[in-house]
Amino acid sequence: MSCKTGLIRNLIFAVPAVLALIAVIVFFVRYDSRQWHKENESYRSLFFSSESGHGHDIELTCIDDQYYVFVPAEYDSQPVVGFRYADSMILDGVEYRAGDKIESRFFSVGLSGPSFFHMIIRERSDVICEGDICFWNAGNVPSLYIDTSSGSMEAVTSSDDHSYMESAKLYCADSDCLYSGRCHIRGRGNTTWRTFPKNPYNVEFDEDVSLLGMRAQAKWSLLANIYDGSEMKNAMALDIARAMNIPAWVEYRYANLYLNGEYAGLYLVTQHVDVSGGNIPIHDLGEENRIINDYDQPPEWDVYYDPGARSIEWFEGDSPSDISGGYLVEFVQYGAPGSGFFTTYHTMGVIESPKYHTYDESVYMLDYLLKIEDLIYNDPSEAYAEYIDLDSWSAMYLLKEFLADEDTDLYSLYAYKDRQSDAFVCGPAWDFDATMGVDRDGKHYESARMRWLKQRAESRRENGADEGWLNELYEGHTGFRQATRSLYVNSFRSILELELNDRLPMIHDLIADSAYMDHIRYPHRMRPVYDEGFDDEYSYMISWLEERLKYYDEYYEKDQ
Repeated sequence: MSCKTGLIRNLIFAVPAVLALIAVIVFFVRYDSRQWHKENESYRSLFFSSESGHGHDIELTCIDDQYYVFVPAEYDSQPVVGFRYADSMILDGVEYRAGDKIESRFFSVGLSGPSFFHMIIRERSDVICEGDICFWNAGNVPSLYIDTSSGSMEAVTSSDDHSYMESAKLYCADSDCLYSGRCHIRGRGNTTWRTFPKNPYNVEFDEDVSLLGMRAQAKWSLLANIYDGSEMKNAMALDIARAMNIPAWVEYRYANLYLNGEYAGLYLVTQHVDVSGGNIPIHDLGEENRIINDYDQPPEWDVYYDPGARSIEWFEGDSPSDISGGYLVEFVQYGAPGSGFFTTYHTMGVIESPKYHTYDESVYMLDYLLKIEDLIYNDPSEAYAEYIDLDSWSAMYLLKEFLADEDTDLYSLYAYKDRQSDAFVCGPAWDFDATMGVDRDGKHYESARMRWLKQRAESRRENGADEGWLNELYEGHTGFRQATRSLYVNSFRSILELELNDRLPMIHDLIADSAYMDHIRYPHRMRPVYDEGFDDEYSYMISWLEERLKYYDEYYEKDQ
């Protein structure tokens, strides 16, 4: 047989085999495609990336049957088209293939509002998705990407008590700071977690990490600011607290958060309030307890009652020889069993650190709190100042009173005691989104013209509740009132004016584009009823602060 004849015969057998193999491949590709579209929304076959490769792939967001591309700040040019089980996109009559850049004419920005264009996504000749799409640019706010190991946030968001923590990869994209590493993410917050779709989160690393140029630590918080249509109240309060030297001040940066590639909104990234891995500069008694007792989780909780039926939770375990500190306390309205909850005669709260405090530590701290409380409520002298840090408590009083903080005496009032120190220090300042006339239900329109904490205390007493320590310090002690007045006249007022005239306008310009994105992502029906949009809320806040300054000037001019 000639070589030519053998070659022909081999081709005769080979060609059908090759064609059969191609048919099998096509079949399975088509099967994979059909299966993917069955399990996913077809619009997710389209995604976008940065031309420079700096950043992360981003997904479309569907809101009310319209599609949005929230373009990150680090995309230094138009986004690049990419596909999963699709071949092309027709945008306003122009065909785009994988790797093509979107023309800048499609971008929406600022007060002009979103501009929509007709989009068709095709796989071969089949139309798999059709609708209107809008591209919105984030402006100058950096991006934070978190990709969970499961590829979904469902397990985290379905955890009512924040107990579920998922492993994730975090990527920080900013012109001045790039970071990529492993972390864990879980939910945080109380009302904001249970009520609204924009969720706040805590992020934890195995070691100290610097995010967006802030000082390094292991634990971080991502604040949703869903109660605050201006997106600025927390930032402003943290600015003021730092300028007033309220201890353990918290740094912050704005970031657009993308969860598994999908835009989650504009967030305030802050250092987490904690001793272990956080920003509280005291001895880590909790870590000492852990080493002594060799536990990962405590065996069980119990409750100690003093003779006056005051209570504090504790767990079985041995204590170190020195139990004088450090302790971090948060005053809250209620606490779940096993949270370290305590009650005194006039207030209640949680011992946040050490998280698992022993019987001896619990009794020590409850006695310490009751001693301070007795001096505040039952001794008109200034003897309380032997135990509380006057500068920090008067500064915190002024900050919460001036901003009419709804959460005062209910949540987010922190204080700490270090080892070998009698001083109970108030700080850090935290959680000020529910401030400055937030409810708009009548009395809050007048809140800029009233003594907020005094009125609040009277209302709470009428309903059989105690008013908490801050108002009692001011109403019951001349030295505390004098310290607060001096702080307002000599420091606080000029800090507020600087914030009003310089800092807030600068923040407004920085976040405006991203705030519009956030308000598109979470439209009015997903927010509290008082939200009127970013610019309206910003204008209201500025007017409220100006009125508040006038009232305080008049009040302290009379209160000589």
